[in-house]
Amino acid sequence: MRLSGLLAAGSVALVLAAPSVAGHIVGTRGPDLLLGTSRPDRISSRGGSDRIDVAGGLRDTVSCGAGSDLVAADATDRIARDCERISRRISTDSLTGGGAQHASEAEPDSFSRGKKVVAAFQVGRYDDGGAQAIGFAVSSDAGRTWRHGLLPRLTRSTSGPFLRASDPAVAYDERHGLWLVATLALGASDSALAVNRSSDGLHWSPPLLVAQKPNGPNGIMFDKEWIVCDNGGASPFHGHCYLSYSDVERLRLATQTSTDGGRRWSAAVGSPDGAGRRGIAGPFAPGPQPVALPNGTLVVPLYDDQISVVLSTDGGASFSAAIRVAPLSFRNSAGLRAPPLLSAEVGAGGTVAMA
Repeated sequence: MRLSGLLAAGSVALVLAAPSVAGHIVGTRGPDLLLGTSRPDRISSRGGSDRIDVAGGLRDTVSCGAGSDLVAADATDRIARDCERISRRISTDSLTGGGAQHASEAEPDSFSRGKKVVAAFQVGRYDDGGAQAIGFAVSSDAGRTWRHGLLPRLTRSTSGPFLRASDPAVAYDERHGLWLVATLALGASDSALAVNRSSDGLHWSPPLLVAQKPNGPNGIMFDKEWIVCDNGGASPFHGHCYLSYSDVERLRLATQTSTDGGRRWSAAVGSPDGAGRRGIAGPFAPGPQPVALPNGTLVVPLYDDQISVVLSTDGGASFSAAIRVAPLSFRNSAGLRAPPLLSAEVGAGGTVAMA
């Protein structure tokens, strides 16, 4: 439909080669839609605001020329610097079987330090929750090229004990020089919070289990975990890493802390307010997403009938009561799983932005 619409509008010329023939595809001086083949191609766009699609083939080489160009490419394709906007496919679901919806990768998170970017995501999503594995992708040149794989020893697809995994989140611990990926691991009769560690974002340790519990009558005991590390050079808690999550068993927000690069973790600490659901102390906390301020304060945004935050000023040893940020106006849509999960980041000056 998109291609037909473009051609019907008369504003874009289509230039392509036969699928079995790799070669040099040259555009016109006007706006073009240039489509690569399944083989390694060399595409030259001569001018105009072009749309170029070489995703899904072998290693291609693309140059764009003048104009405002948009390129869809694979992770290993060579894209010239005169291409203004580049969308790279950095990983593809290569798993099979197991009842998952394959050719699916979902729920990504990423973190960057300098030119290195590390991402984690579900691989082989199940329609009723979780995925067959957790994948990762790493770039050492600010996103221009990527390498990818699967976190080891986590699910059965990667020689691990768990059936499924979900909710991946990435952090970097500057003090200990380690990348961390936190995951909700799901077994046949238990659930766990797991952390894989890496010094380079490419080679990962087996998961360390932060917490593990048998499932209750209503299902899993943990949900929606998120990890962050305090990288503030002036922070008194530099090198603390925090894992916040929904403690489903006690209907509260809980946080655990590591001071040694994710090897050992404290006992769970809940927030003390009494505003939680069903009269139980502490918010139920769907989707907590902690951020560490430069001064060492830990801020944990969450939603529980409203948008709130809780604060820790002692390195995760205790938390304030919930502070109201905004009302929450949300209504479920039939057949659509779309809760109002939060996203938060903090700038170098200490300003927290939340959506």
